[in-house]
Amino acid sequence: MKSQRRDMKRTELRRRTPMRSGSRLQSGTNTPRANVARLQRHQVTKRSRVATPDAVQKDWREMVRDLGSIITGAAALVEIHHCAGRTARHNRVAIGHWWILPLTHDEHQGPEGIHAHPDRKGREKELFERVLVRVVEANHGIPACWPPAEVLCAIRDFHR
Repeated sequence: MKSQRRDMKRTELRRRTPMRSGSRLQSGTNTPRANVARLQRHQVTKRSRVATPDAVQKDWREMVRDLGSIITGAAALVEIHHCAGRTARHNRVAIGHWWILPLTHDEHQGPEGIHAHPDRKGREKELFERVLVRVVEANHGIPACWPPAEVLCAIRDFHR
């Protein structure tokens, strides 16, 4: 058996497809540590691009924050609750930075807060409609940083 193995000729290994110039097989870039670092860099930049609000969304957030708590009206220490998360999308429309509620800490994360509500999404939609009404009242009309119509439709249609 050993003699058969010695007599066998090794064939040259060939790629089925030609390699591109500058491919990953350069020195030091194909190590597991380099691959992990490259993937982590890509994920961080991708996540930060998606989750960063633009100027109009920031203006909307600050306008909503200035309303005070939507439940009790308390103006101090208001937290912004992203109803579906900052990166939420529905029907291919980004709604995450638009669908927000101003809440106090207890209303947000307390034992009786919005996260513990049995019909959470229904309650969030109801409170968001109240936010829209209060923003219009506070600004004596629709402000420049009002959510686009497709965003409002996507929020009203959202179900999970």
